[in-house]
Amino acid sequence: GELMDEKTITYLVENEKDFYITYCKVLGLLKAMKLGEIKTLAWLVSTSHFNNNMVVVTSGVKKKIAQDMDISVNTVTKALSPLVEREILYRDTDSDSRRDGVYYIHPEYYWKGSLAERKKMLRIALELKAKEK
Repeated sequence: GELMDEKTITYLVENEKDFYITYCKVLGLLKAMKLGEIKTLAWLVSTSHFNNNMVVVTSGVKKKIAQDMDISVNTVTKALSPLVEREILYRDTDSDSRRDGVYYIHPEYYWKGSLAERKKMLRIALELKAKEK
């Protein structure tokens, strides 16, 4: 795919208990995305797990995304494939169901957690990509 006007935003958040970085590089990709993909990704980003970017997507979660983002469940379902194809999301290889599964938001585009854990997850993402080839 063609990358246009890529932008990166980094936020450092610090409080007395935690220090973490929230990193987002997906902004440049938005031009090529459909509204349903953007809304689905926005919901997934906002609910991803700390330090691993994992999101579990079941039929119930799809209904919640649809309700929260004012789109249809079908739109949510259709949004997942292009997000995986663009490598913004990657699917856990152990996921059994074609409809439900565990996804990870690629840490190159979005990250919520420590820099050390982000580096680990970037390595894992590269290893998964190498296995696919």
